[in-house]
Amino acid sequence: AIFQLGLTGGYNRFRLKADIAYGQPSPATDNIFKKLTTDGKDAQHNSSTAATFLGVGVQLGYAIIDTHVLTVTPSVGGYYASYKWDVDNLEWSKDKDGKDVAKIVSTDRMRFSSFNWMASIDFDIKLHARVTNTPVLGGSDREQFVSSLRISPFVARAKHSTAVPPASGYLFGFTVAYSGLARILSF
Repeated sequence: AIFQLGLTGGYNRFRLKADIAYGQPSPATDNIFKKLTTDGKDAQHNSSTAATFLGVGVQLGYAIIDTHVLTVTPSVGGYYASYKWDVDNLEWSKDKDGKDVAKIVSTDRMRFSSFNWMASIDFDIKLHARVTNTPVLGGSDREQFVSSLRISPFVARAKHSTAVPPASGYLFGFTVAYSGLARILSF
């Protein structure tokens, strides 16, 4: 699971949002780099310790639809992603019964990090709106508070040139979040 926290600010229909995500996903395969011994056995595998993921994104968007029920905001920006995990290096031998047995000879700390572009589209389904006559944010006599359910599919480019061998691809995902927005009303 990955936990995400974000802030959104805006003026008129423009939106600037910043998000940070952290979690402990598991790599999909045990031998990510496909390192093999001369006789075809795995030369390494992922350690039993959990991997860590950190993602930081900043995007600028424009609300193309903004009704009383729904706001749709496509956004583009930059995204930094970092994965860290431990890899055990293996040495193979035969046991007394002649079976192949792997022994961990060392552990290396692996890390992928990348900064590249990101694009998303936010669907804010408005749940509740309230206008107050008491200023909380300052600068106005009236303010509007809106709570919504935000569903955001996204894609981010990842190119890890420091990895051996180099790895690249795309990070696809979506977030589902409860959001609360405050707006200063001017007349």
